Amino acid sequence: MTGQEETASLISSSRLDYQTTDHVNGAREVLDEGLEFVAEQASVAVFENAMANDQSEEEDDTVEVGWTRAMRTRHQDLSFYQRPSMLVLCTLLVLLCVTESLCFTPAIALTMKKICDGLLEVNDAAADLAKRECDPKKVQAIMSGITSLLSISTGLIGTFMSAKWGELSDRIGRVRVFGYIAFIKIFGNAIQLYALSPAVRYHKWGIILGLSISPFSGGILAAVAIGNSYVADIMESEHRALSMSIMMSAIYASIGLGPMLSGILINMFNGNNAAPIYFSLLTGSLSAILCLTAIHEPRHEDALKLSHTHFMERKDSLSSSKPNVKVAATLFSRTREYLRFCSLQAIDVLSPVKILWLKPTASGSLIPRYTVVLLLIIDVLFLCMTSASMSTIVLYATYKFDWRAVKLGYFISISGLGKAAVLMLLSPAMLYALKKHYRSLNNSIDQIDVFCIRLSMVLLTLSTLIVLLDNENESSLFVLAVLHALSAFCSPTLQSSIIKYCSKKFTGQCFGGMALIRSAVMLALPPVFLMIYGSTVSFRPEIFLYVISACGVLAIALTFFLRIVEDNNVLRRPSEVALNAPGRQDVSQVASRRASTAQSLRQNR
Repeated sequence: MTGQEETASLISSSRLDYQTTDHVNGAREVLDEGLEFVAEQASVAVFENAMANDQSEEEDDTVEVGWTRAMRTRHQDLSFYQRPSMLVLCTLLVLLCVTESLCFTPAIALTMKKICDGLLEVNDAAADLAKRECDPKKVQAIMSGITSLLSISTGLIGTFMSAKWGELSDRIGRVRVFGYIAFIKIFGNAIQLYALSPAVRYHKWGIILGLSISPFSGGILAAVAIGNSYVADIMESEHRALSMSIMMSAIYASIGLGPMLSGILINMFNGNNAAPIYFSLLTGSLSAILCLTAIHEPRHEDALKLSHTHFMERKDSLSSSKPNVKVAATLFSRTREYLRFCSLQAIDVLSPVKILWLKPTASGSLIPRYTVVLLLIIDVLFLCMTSASMSTIVLYATYKFDWRAVKLGYFISISGLGKAAVLMLLSPAMLYALKKHYRSLNNSIDQIDVFCIRLSMVLLTLSTLIVLLDNENESSLFVLAVLHALSAFCSPTLQSSIIKYCSKKFTGQCFGGMALIRSAVMLALPPVFLMIYGSTVSFRPEIFLYVISACGVLAIALTFFLRIVEDNNVLRRPSEVALNAPGRQDVSQVASRRASTAQSLRQNR
């Protein structure tokens, strides 16, 4: 039996097992996303053709389940370091995240040193720079301006790239995209090292440009999005929440380990702040080599072709809308056509977010759509209480309690490594206990998900209230870090809950859409908290904590509006009904066909 016939056999057998198991549950794994490229037609013949295309869309989703299981069977005989697994994924993510987090603190120190040298060079070019000191207020002012510009540029770049990387991983593979991200991080860190080198003269825009290369990798959020897609490729739905928790624990540990390892390297090399950046080049190179040589792709090659087909159809549809300036007679007409084309391009950039706006079910229910929207809002509020406000909390600690590098390092380590420990040890035990009392659902949010989300929001709200009630004691901030660590399972629970409602062939786009929303939030909210803090620091520096507490109360309230649906018939898509209607081809006949190319999936029967 050839490899292709073996794959087809595995697909057919796994598909038939899947149908037998889930038929009683109303074909719960069958999801419909519709065809964006199907135009509106008036004739009955074309209408029937469109219905056939809708059915093929369902076939894509069910066949992709078979592809996933076939790939797991194919990889069983590989070595442990080659076989797609959580160990391989976590190792790769640790290398990528450490490559980025190693540069956090050295970049700040090197930039301030560069600014100081630049000020001395301008004021007195003939003076011995090593024997002079520059005005710290001027350094802080320039540093603040550079940081603000970098925040805007890196935020915009990261927002769009995090979504694009997720979509690209659907078409060319998760491992290949991880390799591209590693190369961008290596190149960005090398340019950053050159721009901050003592051999290069100070130039404000040169520093900004040098520090704006790495964000094209999409940052931590892109790594999380592609990692979640990787988990969806290798794990069944009932195991994804735990697997995503393990993955997030590796990421949090890397974020906490990076600054600590950076300090150790600086001390080892006699205070050389560039040493961690050199070491980041080694970790980035190692991750790139692993992606090119050892790690195997978890996504089936036919699934990659199918995703690429969908992309090309959308691209062709967008190209057909390109304005014809020769046809447009007036300047107004040409301008209008050009703006229309630009708006379509902008919409295409945001296409991963559109995937998260789900269609009504066959019964007309909007519960899946509203549930996903509620979960996204809760995720935004979660970011408000954690990542988006963390820079303001650090400034509050330096102002209120005069914290410096040592205590700030302890604070970051407790938060980062604590989250890793919670996700690695506490979260699995808690999920095991909850599954004994509550039923786990594959197609809807369940009691386990709601409990985890609500508990996390209560802990986060409590942490902020403790700081407000005991704002004269610095230990309250360490309590905040501990409670933040205990709420770490909220993020993977939210994302695994959202993906239950999304199509399996668009997992990369779904996670990319979530990453796009999270990046936009991280672009907009940190400056808002900093603005509130800056305007109130002279009389009530803790005012911003009341805003965070209000976000927590709102998030807790929203969890009571989440609808749990145990009846899979309520969640059935319109095309699922069409599949089982009289005169339609049986799904088992579809599953027995060999799914070799995207074209064969879409042929009319």
